[in-house]
Amino acid sequence: MPRVFFPVFASIVFSCSPSAKTSSGPTDTGEPFGTETPIECESIYGTINGTVISDIEWFQFGEAMPHATVSATPVDDPEQRISILADEHGTFEADLPAGEYTMQGQTSGCISERSTLSLAACETKTHRIGLVDCLEGG
Repeated sequence: MPRVFFPVFASIVFSCSPSAKTSSGPTDTGEPFGTETPIECESIYGTINGTVISDIEWFQFGEAMPHATVSATPVDDPEQRISILADEHGTFEADLPAGEYTMQGQTSGCISERSTLSLAACETKTHRIGLVDCLEGG
């Protein structure tokens, strides 16, 4: 039996080990060898994403609302409202500064109820916005 097989096998095993995700030895934080080192967030932004749909029985109930507008208004600064445009599938996504927001969606004369969302830096939150009321003729 040729002895070449073992070195090839050993190199495959060691090249696939999870050691790349652990520290290589003691660090200035005093972590022992082989412990996971968390990656710190270096941003002030979090991500909000979701879908705007109709919760109105007589108006496209359950369907996504294409090109709806989602308003994210900072609770501590209501004058700085941020508008987010949903795509053709009613989905939206935006990076916002960490904080607390009042969220509301609207399209075709229909609106959602307001809801509050807290967003931390480097966090991603999914938020469903359901339209609940339309103006007459909307």
